Amino acid sequence: IQTLRSTARGSDMKNRLILWALMAMASTPILAHADGYNGYNWRGWRLSTNEGFNLENGPSNVRGDKVALPMTQLLDGDPNTTWVWDDAARAKRMKAGNDSDDDKIRSFNIISEKPVVADELWLMNGYNKRQDLFQRNDRVLEISINMDGKVIKTVALSDKMGWHKISIPRRAFQFLKIELTKIRKGSGEDNDICLSELALYSRGKKVDFKMPRAVMYQLSGCCGGTGWLINRGGQIMASTSTGEGGDFQWSPNGNRIAALNYGNKSQELWIADARRARVTRRLNLAIKDRNAGFGLKWKNNRTLQIERGEIIKKKYASRVVKTIAVS
Repeated sequence: IQTLRSTARGSDMKNRLILWALMAMASTPILAHADGYNGYNWRGWRLSTNEGFNLENGPSNVRGDKVALPMTQLLDGDPNTTWVWDDAARAKRMKAGNDSDDDKIRSFNIISEKPVVADELWLMNGYNKRQDLFQRNDRVLEISINMDGKVIKTVALSDKMGWHKISIPRRAFQFLKIELTKIRKGSGEDNDICLSELALYSRGKKVDFKMPRAVMYQLSGCCGGTGWLINRGGQIMASTSTGEGGDFQWSPNGNRIAALNYGNKSQELWIADARRARVTRRLNLAIKDRNAGFGLKWKNNRTLQIERGEIIKKKYASRVVKTIAVS
């Protein structure tokens, strides 16, 4: 068995890119891929928004060791926190003419790996921590609800604190898109559109998003993106490439996540407990073949495998090069 090799430097890089792409297609769930949006994902779910943060021209909501006012606060069950839509990023993108017609309307998505049934959407509009913060910041006056590519309802929201309970046609869906079609400006100078909470219900029972205490946040880029492991408040605990040479994988039960970064002389591996929002292990793995592609695979909830991608008789194959027991 021989790995794909070339003596030319350009060919070496091309070979690595091919292997990394094949490894990603073979092992990475669809919800983990960068999709052109800013995304938050955990096992089985993804939140994304078209605010326009990216790696090439900014601005970014990654500030120091924290993601500012993240979407996770939309589902944390705490009305004293809020997700802030940053209109400054959107305005810069629109001025540069970098958005498509679909991106010109503010929107965010909730994507499920499996069909979800719902008949009510609850929204807590504005910043609900205090009345003065509610008045200072922007609020949403109208939304359009889209399920699996079909608009099912347009709803006017009253300009008040607390829950707005919206009935929707009962159906199963995997892709929920909410467009923010009308906005009321707050009394402050911030261009901050706030939504404090969101919930879905089915026949009176709340849909469980199963969001752990730590999730992956991704910024899309030219050839993939960058990902950060953050807690619900946005604190960064670890980072990884989500493009060529990087891989991250959730355990089957979603309680753990592992990520692998490609370096010039080593692979950096970290493993985290998402339930407790802490990194439990970091390793540097020596690279013996810089032309090989490496990826991660969970054998089970407590066993992580590192695989090496190879081309065998012009066909992609992988083999396990290291097995790690995770406590």
